[in-house]
Amino acid sequence: MKKWICIMALLCYCVVCIQPVRADIIWEPEDGFYSKHIDECVYVNRLYTANGPDNIVIIYKNPESPSVVSRLTNGERMNISYVYTDQDGIEWGYADETGWTPMAYLEVVYDAISFEEAYADEIKEQSGSLDAAYMEKEILLWQYPGSENFYAVSPGENGTNLPEYSAVFTDEQGRDWGNTAYYYGYKDVWICLDEPDAPFEKLYPDNAPERRRPNAEDAVLESGAGRITPKWNSGVIVFVCAAVGILVFVTAILLIKWKKREEK
Repeated sequence: MKKWICIMALLCYCVVCIQPVRADIIWEPEDGFYSKHIDECVYVNRLYTANGPDNIVIIYKNPESPSVVSRLTNGERMNISYVYTDQDGIEWGYADETGWTPMAYLEVVYDAISFEEAYADEIKEQSGSLDAAYMEKEILLWQYPGSENFYAVSPGENGTNLPEYSAVFTDEQGRDWGNTAYYYGYKDVWICLDEPDAPFEKLYPDNAPERRRPNAEDAVLESGAGRITPKWNSGVIVFVCAAVGILVFVTAILLIKWKKREEK
């Protein structure tokens, strides 16, 4: 009887605890190089535009292998999930679950992070919750104030929870926007607090204002420098050379022994 009680208690514990663990899981690629350097890779998960020399961005097998996986023409977009920095300080991004490419040849697509970095001085801490009057209405969650990317949701369909915000930004028209860290699957989104249900055309009849970019230093190659390419890992090269040397040595000994046997 005690055995069954212990088993049931364990099952109850698993049911209660498994869900929170799943919520914190971050996707990891099935990539040999990533697995080897997992502690040196930084999770990014942002969209980038190709902007390489000669109008091409090359994706390699990994930062230590010159094997080419694919080529992208400038202007094409790719998702970078992780970034690895090699011994020379060169950053490599894991692109579209296919391979690695130099981050110096990519430009980030303007997103919520870009907005928050560029307008950090104008975003103030302020907590609050959306007015209950919008419980039964369809409201819009924006990637950032003025973005063309937004999502329509109905708070009433999600129980009784209205979105809460922890920071406020006032746009060029004097409207307040609240930043919501998480709301039913949507992360780091903005709500127009003055008109939560207003569509893009109503808020910006003459198109949204152009958003400034963060003050970031663009990666510039030295004059005359060639394209950034992977460098073989010196340790791997030494290991391979040593293995080949041992193989040659063993083969030579076997040949000598075989020749002596033939002479007898």
